[in-house]
Amino acid sequence: MERLGSELSDIARLSQQGGGLQPRRRAIRLTDILAQLEREWAFYAEVSHTRLRIRPCDAVIVSDPNMLLTILRNLVGNAIKYCGPGGHVDVGCRIGPNSVTIDIRDDGGGIPAERLARIFDAFERGDHAGQQEGLGLGLLIVRQTAELLRHTVSVRSIENVGSTFSVEVPRPDGELEGAGRLEGRA
Repeated sequence: MERLGSELSDIARLSQQGGGLQPRRRAIRLTDILAQLEREWAFYAEVSHTRLRIRPCDAVIVSDPNMLLTILRNLVGNAIKYCGPGGHVDVGCRIGPNSVTIDIRDDGGGIPAERLARIFDAFERGDHAGQQEGLGLGLLIVRQTAELLRHTVSVRSIENVGSTFSVEVPRPDGELEGAGRLEGRA
């Protein structure tokens, strides 16, 4: 029930932002975002008997820290929920010249190829409808938030092997307002 309330809260916030509010992008340390993510999900992973590993990443990125956390919360929460007891969820980064890609990888059941095209649609829950809590809005929230931020989200999945969701976030280029300043914790 708590997850349902969180999804509805995220949708309400997105509706407000879609109505004229803009993301507050600034240069931030990704390590602070990842540390917050680990604090929020470590207990849930433990009680779910899922190993959660979040690798530190010292890169500086440009994003709205609260909105980026919304994206990552949904992706990590789904990974833990769908990989189940005994599963593994790894969060790591790949640093490129102009961007950092945050990968959330799990060894759960994966997503059937025929469902991948619809996975970010509202109420799409795949084969898990009725088996898991939630409305099937988490990935819609991810997609809409990423669009507002102009971040790229992608998924690779192999059925019965696992999934990797990736979020590509820009690095400061010196021309972005506030790129010279680093913000503290989200």
